Amino acid sequence: MSRQRHFLIAGLGNFSYPDTRHSVGQTILESLARRFQVSLNHDRGVIGWIGETELDVSLKKGKGKIKEDQAAVEPTTSQRVSITLLKPKLLMNVSGKSISMAMRTKIRPANTRSVIVLHDSLEQRPLFISPKLGGSANGHNGVKSTIEALGSADFHRIRIGIGRDKSTDVSTYVLQSLSSKELRHWSDADGQGISDVWEAIEKIIVT
Repeated sequence: MSRQRHFLIAGLGNFSYPDTRHSVGQTILESLARRFQVSLNHDRGVIGWIGETELDVSLKKGKGKIKEDQAAVEPTTSQRVSITLLKPKLLMNVSGKSISMAMRTKIRPANTRSVIVLHDSLEQRPLFISPKLGGSANGHNGVKSTIEALGSADFHRIRIGIGRDKSTDVSTYVLQSLSSKELRHWSDADGQGISDVWEAIEKIIVT
C-alpha cells in the first residue's frame, strides 16, 4: 500500500502585524483553518502555530473533453491526504527557519515539493492569486528566507495579489492594513477568495 501523501501549507507574514498586506498569507491560513475546523496550537519545535488534519481531495479520471452526444458520465474518485497548516511566529525575513523545521519534523517523507507557501505579491492585482512552482524569490524576503532554509527553491507558492501603489514606498505600503474589501475577501472561510485558494491547492495536490 502506498504512503498517504502529506502537504505542509505555510502562511507567510508578521504575526505581530495581523491583517496587513504583508501578512495576508497568514490571514488566509487562518481562514483555511476555520474552513476545515483545524486548531492552530503553538509549537516551540517549529517556532509557530501548527495544526493537522486529513482531507479527501476529489480527482477526475481522464482529462479529455466529453462530447455533447456522449452518454457517459465522467467517473470521479477521491484521494485521502494529510494536511499540516503552519503559521510561523518568526518575522517574515527569517520565517524560512520555521517552515524548514516543520517540513523536516512533521512531513513524511520530507520533500520540498510537499511545501505550499502562501505569500503576498506586489505583481498580482488585489483579490487575485497566482500559483507558481520554483523560481526566484523575486525580491520577497520571506520567500528568500524559505529558499535558504530549505536549501532549494523547488517548492510551491501561491502568490496573493496586493497590487502596488507607486506613490507610496514599498516598505510602507506592505505594512498598511488590507482594505475592508480585501479583508472580507480573505477572512471569509467559506467565501470565494478562500475557495479559489483551496482550488489552487487541490490542483497542486493532484498533480
